[in-house]
Amino acid sequence: MNKLACMATAIPLVLLIGCGQPEMQDSKAEAFQRWNQTRSHMLASVGVEQLRSGQLNEAARSATDALALDSENAQARLLLGNVLIEQGHYLPAESALLKAVEQLPADPQAAYLLGVAQEKAGKLEAALASYKLSYVKDNRNLDAVMAAAEVLVALGRSAEAAAYIEAYLPLAQTDSGLHEVSARLAMMRGDYVKAVEDYQHASDIDSRNVRYREEMGRAQYQAGMYAQALETFNLLMSDHSYEPPAWMLTLAGDCLMIGGRAGDALCMYQQVCQLQVESAGAWCNVAKAALSAGDEQRAAISARQALSIDPSCIEATLVLAYAMIRQDDAPGAVEILSAACRAHPDSAVLQIVLGRALANCGRMNDAAQCYQIALNIEPQNNLARELLALSSHQSRR
Repeated sequence: MNKLACMATAIPLVLLIGCGQPEMQDSKAEAFQRWNQTRSHMLASVGVEQLRSGQLNEAARSATDALALDSENAQARLLLGNVLIEQGHYLPAESALLKAVEQLPADPQAAYLLGVAQEKAGKLEAALASYKLSYVKDNRNLDAVMAAAEVLVALGRSAEAAAYIEAYLPLAQTDSGLHEVSARLAMMRGDYVKAVEDYQHASDIDSRNVRYREEMGRAQYQAGMYAQALETFNLLMSDHSYEPPAWMLTLAGDCLMIGGRAGDALCMYQQVCQLQVESAGAWCNVAKAALSAGDEQRAAISARQALSIDPSCIEATLVLAYAMIRQDDAPGAVEILSAACRAHPDSAVLQIVLGRALANCGRMNDAAQCYQIALNIEPQNNLARELLALSSHQSRR
């Protein structure tokens, strides 16, 4: 009886132990899965820091390892997509980010990064939709608005881009970037006054951003606001740590020339030549300013320098000819201009200046012939018509 009793007692115990084994196995599997998920999230966090520090290969490895441990780790997939964009692998990035957007339906960053990958891959319509979706998910995300506008421009829909940006400008009280995009769009469509206003707003919001003030000066110049442009450029250049680019020095010189300050313009253009020694245009500007300032010798030297770089530069030829005429070397000017006219038979202005040089040599009939050729090239050229009439009158005297 004792043996049977023991057996009877043992059977339920065995059954209990036997029934508990699958549950224990399930618990172990769940614990193992949770551990993998924890490790996966840790690896993804490490990968984010690696991405921030520019360690792209390491970040990609961390993201891949994290997904190997937990294929549903959306943050790891988002990280992988971001890294692939940085590495220039746009199609694989798009694939990863499409899955991330599915996993993170409320995350604006996932949709935004998907737009970046699609834009870089040339899928502009898809990118536009992704950027707009990103803004819908977070209406504070003005970066998505700017990105969508950039895509519209790339699609050739600049007017739509401008209207799109304009609709969001009231929200950009503290966002200089949106005003900057609006300004660039205004520049593209030739609305330079609007561009000036937008760059001014951007600069007011972010006064430390030098580029906004540079571009505002450029917009002022394009708008014909030469005094304001010069003031903007001078304010920038008053900072001795600032190194003005060649284009700014050139525009500042142009503003000074327009304002009748040829001597000051000459100084600006000479600085450009120091930055762009091999630029025929830069040397030609120096020559024009020197001629306007009454320095014919410097004008001739600078014009010859321009022609040594670009023998076909008509402006430099004209300045050199004028300088030679003023230096009482009209025959030399005739020689240079005759060669230029042969090289550029469709240039009315060369024919007119050649006529002036010939007239200075007393060759009125030859001068009249040049003016007539200029009129044949440009029938509406009033200067050529007036000079032709004058030379004909003088020939009859």
